[in-house]
Amino acid sequence: MATAATPAAAVRHARCELRTGVSMHYVEAVPASGGWSTTLLLVHGFPDTWYGWRHQISAVAAAGYRVLAPDMRGYGETTPIGKDPAWYCMENTTADLVALLDALLLDKVVICGHDWGGTCVWNFCLHHRERVSGVIAVCTPFFAWKNDNPWVKMQANPGRFDYQLYFQTDEAQREFERDLPRTVRCMIRGA
Repeated sequence: MATAATPAAAVRHARCELRTGVSMHYVEAVPASGGWSTTLLLVHGFPDTWYGWRHQISAVAAAGYRVLAPDMRGYGETTPIGKDPAWYCMENTTADLVALLDALLLDKVVICGHDWGGTCVWNFCLHHRERVSGVIAVCTPFFAWKNDNPWVKMQANPGRFDYQLYFQTDEAQREFERDLPRTVRCMIRGA
């Protein structure tokens, strides 16, 4: 929490054209003093945007860190890359983050993810460890890579993975597209 000794950091919205073809919107905050040694990259979950981090951004910047919170590929003000689900795989979403770091001339970051963003940061660490000085995953434990297909286990335990399984069906696609504004409201608000 910002105090009189550590004033709240100003939050700046920016856009970056990435080499991956994505036009990425992100929010940045820096300490009011202007000096920092570490950048914290906040990766949101599903369904969310940078706004899910709004309460943490200024507090973390006031603690002396530079903070970046992008809207991930296809979310918020970041452009969707297409309708093909393959464009949204972990390889591509982590490549977007690397491209953002490169564009901002950042060698390393502490990367923090929540929910689906936690899965993304674990994948980022596995494939781009040279870019990571620390990792934080909120609500998402690390699962070691296995050669078996997790989809089979998810289908065998549908109660635990009910919405993930449902989202893969044509029925869900039709339901979502029938009233997109309602779909978004329900996913964001949970009602």
